[in-house]
Amino acid sequence: MIKSSDQDRSRRVRLRLGRSLWPLLVAALVLCAAVVWHRDATHVEKACARVESYLEPLRRYMTAHGTLPLHYPIYRDLSATAKTSKFTYFDEDTIRWARRADGPALIGYGTAKGLIVRSNGRATVFHDSGKVYVEWLAHHEIHPRVEEQKRLAEAAADRDAGS
Repeated sequence: MIKSSDQDRSRRVRLRLGRSLWPLLVAALVLCAAVVWHRDATHVEKACARVESYLEPLRRYMTAHGTLPLHYPIYRDLSATAKTSKFTYFDEDTIRWARRADGPALIGYGTAKGLIVRSNGRATVFHDSGKVYVEWLAHHEIHPRVEEQKRLAEAAADRDAGS
């Protein structure tokens, strides 16, 4: 039969072990969360950098012609092309509307990225006041914006056709 003092000592050892493991578990969870957050941030940065490479032909065209191109410009010395699996440049109606838009207009986007902690999204290309830039948007932000822009672009095309 086990003596009561042996049971007490065994219980104290388990309690001490339990108290020692909690800080280790908490530290491991915090470290895992930090690693996953950093992984997501790195994926966002890389996605934006990849799409940034598609801006040079747009900037070159805008410098030469003073406006956004209706079709993505292809230059022999630059390897980026439109509507690849990595980048999509929007249709003519949307680009015509973006040329005259009062604020930032979404004109293209890169491939979708699945993230762990943050919302999944895409690196998107905006045009605002003669400048183009890349910004990360979550999927739930992109779709409503694209739909609104299509509606505005169609309305502007109808107005232009009626005048």
